[in-house]
Amino acid sequence: MSKNNVTVKGLDKLVARIKQKADVELQNDVELWLEASGMDFLRETKDQVKAYQAVDTRRLINSFDKGNDGVIWKLNKGKLSLDVGTNVHYARYVNDGHKIKRGGKVIGYVEGKPYFDTATENFREQFKQTFKVKLKQWSKRGF
Repeated sequence: MSKNNVTVKGLDKLVARIKQKADVELQNDVELWLEASGMDFLRETKDQVKAYQAVDTRRLINSFDKGNDGVIWKLNKGKLSLDVGTNVHYARYVNDGHKIKRGGKVIGYVEGKPYFDTATENFREQFKQTFKVKLKQWSKRGF
């Protein structure tokens, strides 16, 4: 599974402005929003695993969590940090596809079910929209 990054232009500037001007309440609001965003990403990833019918057990779905060792998504800006991932080793193969080998010889190929790629793309759009809404809310507070 390729490492996909969700990049938001201007996030560095936002974090710097929060540090300069924001009160503790606003900083807490931003941290809570980022935490909720991470949970939204987890939900979207799990939904896509189901939509692609990527597995016949729930192990992959249940493996996605925040802050585990198999980080697949990370946002870290100052004190604002979020790690989302899975510790299931075959998650990448399910997403990307893989060769089937016997005796060192390739005997077939399992097509990938790009649940993670799709979830990342969907989340990127969702994140943009919620970011705009939050930015308006924060600006009304004099930020």
